[in-house]
Amino acid sequence: MKDFWIKIKKFLTLLVKNVEVQIFLYISVLLFAISYTSFATEATDLIINLFVSFISTFILLFINTITKFIRFIKLEGTYDAILYKSNNKQRLDEDRIIGEYLLQYEGGYIISLKKVKCLEQGWEDHLWEGEAEISDTNIGTLYWQQTSPEESKNLTGYKKIIIPRSKGNRIMIYLFDESILFGHREVLIKQSNE
Repeated sequence: MKDFWIKIKKFLTLLVKNVEVQIFLYISVLLFAISYTSFATEATDLIINLFVSFISTFILLFINTITKFIRFIKLEGTYDAILYKSNNKQRLDEDRIIGEYLLQYEGGYIISLKKVKCLEQGWEDHLWEGEAEISDTNIGTLYWQQTSPEESKNLTGYKKIIIPRSKGNRIMIYLFDESILFGHREVLIKQSNE
């Protein structure tokens, strides 16, 4: 039951974030609805038109937020990172996990990704975090900043991120740096215990 209330609280927080991000969209919808209802009906009372417009705008916002919430909340969790095989760039080396990532849904079309563990020899302390805005086609650009080691904290960059439609219960995210496209394409696979 506690998880249910946590999810409701998160949903309401994301609803507020959507309003903050897209405030002008909803204000314009509200103004359009007010002007349309005053021309389309015989009721010229501004308060009634305002109330009807507010309700219709809220319903639109609610449906939009629920749709985004359902789409992105299932991505949240811990992911194992793997690379393609060195001798075959089209096959994943699923036996060799090179890191662990944590993905959070931030609201709207924004996700945050944090590399919490690196298992590559000699790079164990190289961790980063970033945010990405994901389009309707499930493609985005992730802007990241190094969080450790201390001397690399000013290092920033971007990576392309692709989130294909999941097949079954397996959620995969493709993450690659365009400058080293074929050398280091990471595939993130959601851990099955979530």
